[in-house]
Amino acid sequence: PVILPDQDHNEDTIDLLVYDNNVVVTRGNESLSKDYSRGVQYRINEKKLTAKEIWSFGEELGADHFTNIVGSTRFLPQTGNRLVNFGYLDEDTHSAIFEVSENGEVVFEANITDFPAGARAYRGERYSLYNNNWEYSL
Repeated sequence: PVILPDQDHNEDTIDLLVYDNNVVVTRGNESLSKDYSRGVQYRINEKKLTAKEIWSFGEELGADHFTNIVGSTRFLPQTGNRLVNFGYLDEDTHSAIFEVSENGEVVFEANITDFPAGARAYRGERYSLYNNNWEYSL
């Protein structure tokens, strides 16, 4: 899980961003198990001992983006967006990485294919194409 910066200006809460493969092992809705995978944000109130789902992305992609193993989420503090990596798709033939805004808009999508056997994209990261210490001109 990723602990997010303060999201609601409430010192009693903490927000966690996690990758949910959606494989029911001992609890959960077995009828939805393996129908999708997703990145999901929960807000936990440590005083009231409550948890609430705040954000998610992946259910709308359905079974095409279900990953039995290998996936990750990242918070991008410069934009507030989330990076969701579906690492083990179609029996390990490709991976997909989405950058998604807080309101659920996909702002970037990468589909990665042609891996050698046993390779995949895992724990996607976002880096700037240009180094801020360099000067560029055309």
